[in-house]
Amino acid sequence: MKRLSLSLASAAMLLTSARCAINASDTVSITKNGEAISSCSRVAQVDVPSGIPDSGRNFALAEAAYRGGANTVLVTSDEARTGVAYRCGSPSLAAR
Repeated sequence: MKRLSLSLASAAMLLTSARCAINASDTVSITKNGEAISSCSRVAQVDVPSGIPDSGRNFALAEAAYRGGANTVLVTSDEARTGVAYRCGSPSLAAR
């Protein structure tokens, strides 16, 4: 019985984590366009943790921004592993 409870608790935590991750990638825009953030509030610098492969770079930036309450990340290049997170009224799809 104890084993079942632990399994259920683990499954619930994984689902919650996955749900947050999905929300982050769906609601955070990553842009190189400085004009896209001109009317936004700066939240914080965000970084891709070491150990995250390049293929997960944008996802990691989006998740870090989302956790900080931001919805847009300004990066300097497509290969950037750091960016600045901003809270904007509604990020433009054209800014992506």
